[in-house]
Parts: sequence; C-alpha cells; structure tokens
Amino acid sequence: MFVWIRCVINRQRERFPWMRNILPYGITAFSFLFALCFCIAFFWIAGDLPETVPLHWSEQGGYDRWGPKAELYPITVIPTVIALIALPCSILSIRKGLRFLSYFANGISIFATAMTILAAAMLLAPV
Repeated sequence: MFVWIRCVINRQRERFPWMRNILPYGITAFSFLFALCFCIAFFWIAGDLPETVPLHWSEQGGYDRWGPKAELYPITVIPTVIALIALPCSILSIRKGLRFLSYFANGISIFATAMTILAAAMLLAPV
C-alpha cells in the first residue's frame, strides 16, 4: 500500500517538478503576509489610540513610562524589515536547492513577528 502511494507521489513529482517546492514557497508567503498583516493591523489600531500611551511596564506590573504614540511605530518596523530581508533570501535559497536555509529564514521572521505581537499586546492592553 505505502509502496504504491510512494510510486504515485514520485510519478507526480516527475510530471510536475514545481510541486516539490510548494511547501517552502507557501511558508515564505505566509511569513511575509504574517508580518504585513501585523503592520496593517497595528497602524489601524494605532489610529484610535490616545496621543499619550504607556511605553514601558515595571516589575510590579504597572506602567512606569508614558509617551507619544509615535514611539510605538518602530514596533511594526522590526518584523516587517526582517520579513523583507527573509523574502529574497528564502526565494533564492529555494531556487538553489537549499530549502533548509529557507525554513530557517522564515522561522526567524515568523518568530520575530509573533514576539512583537505579544509585546504589542502587552503594551496596548488596558491597565
């Protein structure tokens, strides 16, 4: 049974060589779109924020520094820049046959975006 399935998959790979790169390209697209969606959502939410927002929290759980909301904008720049760097690196490494390098670059991009989302959620959470 499994031998038959493997033969069918190998035959499909021979007929459609582009199919073996669907997963790496899909992860690359997800990585970039994840950062882009976060950037868009953050600027959409930031438009409704008051001019003075909390910028740093203390060990006790309260906020100890407040400032203008313009200081929050670099939060979105970091994962977006990482995703923009990872995008061509991933595409070039897939084309060269180094899919592991593509997975590594996209993993860094997804991780940076996820950690930034958590940091933004902590900053924007109500007191």
